[in-house]
Amino acid sequence: MQAKIARGDAVGQFRVMSFADYSETSVTPAARQLVGDLHRSDNGEVRFSALSLICTTEDPGLLESLVKDGWTAAGLDTTTQAVEIQNGSRALVLAAAHGLISAEKCLDRIAISEYGLLVEKLGPEAVGAVADRIALSIPVPVPVVGGVLACCNPPCISDRVDLPLAGCRGNDMKNNNR
Repeated sequence: MQAKIARGDAVGQFRVMSFADYSETSVTPAARQLVGDLHRSDNGEVRFSALSLICTTEDPGLLESLVKDGWTAAGLDTTTQAVEIQNGSRALVLAAAHGLISAEKCLDRIAISEYGLLVEKLGPEAVGAVADRIALSIPVPVPVVGGVLACCNPPCISDRVDLPLAGCRGNDMKNNNR
């Protein structure tokens, strides 16, 4: 792998990490260090394969590196970077399970699709944090005033809480027909 990194061979890096990941080959300490650097690669396939290998090894040093480097699912494209979002989110959940990041900080950085895994790995600590996060994302309807309910549509839910919700028409009476 070191030669492929030195040559800038992204395809080779992807292949080596994918092989190690899917064959469950033991990864040497030197290779683990290299993987720790590759989750920041400019190449998307290299990043998601490095993140997948980090998940497979559950190496505390690699998980801690991911936490310290600030990897986050926010800002990634849910269509073209879906595998990176999934692998990175799962790796952060494993980091939380190892006590390297709190459940609350983990929730700030992972995709909604991995909330269940966080609850599975952390138990009661994560249940409360996830419940609070979901409760905050659902607007409270305004009481009925003069026979009119101010909030009549269910909220739009997005995997990307950091972006405007494209396609959501809001919670007003005019947009009742979706």
